[in-house]
Amino acid sequence: MKNNIPNNAPRRMPSKLGAAMVAMLFAVICAESAMAAPGFAFMQIGVGAREGAMGGVGAALSQGPAAAYFNPANLAVGDKGGALLMLNRHFADITSQYAAITVRSGLWAFTPYYLGTTVPDIELRDRPSQEPIALFDSRDAAIGLSIARSLPLGLSFGASVNYLWEKIYIEAADAWAFDLGAAWATPLAGLRIGAAVQNNGKASKFVAESPNLPTLFRAGASFTKGLGLIGSGTLAADWVAVKDQSPEQRFGLELATLQILRLRGGFVAGIEATQITAGFGLAYKGFQFDYAYAPFREHLGEGHRFAFGVEL
Repeated sequence: MKNNIPNNAPRRMPSKLGAAMVAMLFAVICAESAMAAPGFAFMQIGVGAREGAMGGVGAALSQGPAAAYFNPANLAVGDKGGALLMLNRHFADITSQYAAITVRSGLWAFTPYYLGTTVPDIELRDRPSQEPIALFDSRDAAIGLSIARSLPLGLSFGASVNYLWEKIYIEAADAWAFDLGAAWATPLAGLRIGAAVQNNGKASKFVAESPNLPTLFRAGASFTKGLGLIGSGTLAADWVAVKDQSPEQRFGLELATLQILRLRGGFVAGIEATQITAGFGLAYKGFQFDYAYAPFREHLGEGHRFAFGVEL
């Protein structure tokens, strides 16, 4: 985007805007009233194999259709649309799927998406017993639309509206939730910051009470720098605060080399189940394949994500 501001003009406005947007987003989450019980936890599993391999960072790092999950403002990055399909095999045979497509129109970006999760073979009992009387699956789904717009001075804003649905055995609940996000490509080349408030809303009753949405505040930064003949490197970090949970710190590293290869690693602090992540990506003529691996502690098993993307 062309910048018509003279080089000798003051550069303080972006920093003030950046501080104001983070304060505004954080105020939204602090204003949320407490509800009865936690629910819709599937919205915290995450999407994207690139982000997953880098510790689940995404507030500033995510781009393309995956950004609808992490920070809708990042959908305004770049000038091309894209499509993404992700398959995730989580621990305990939990599976999830994510499909999204981003369409660009001038300074605007639009992304409809679907996220579905299945927890299979839950044992049903009506009294203490060695054998269950039946097995059933728990199913969750989110259907949403994200809209983003780029602004002068490297700023972008985005918003999402989501319809959430959750069913366990014969009981079900649904909810409408919304996200707000902002991002800034700073004057320092390669440095981006972003923040988002997500999963704000209210759910219908599940059995006798309304479950609490996993409302969260996510803020982070990413920095990309050329490494000469080697390629380029990216460092990213997120701070994530989910309501009524301890904050998480997420860190990721990516090395892009040989034109088509991406090597990735990540670290997560604040979650006991997993700490180390890893993966790789292959990019060729607008097509992208990404893989992420996450070993879980306490004998929970392993997580594998596969993502296929294409520029449009």
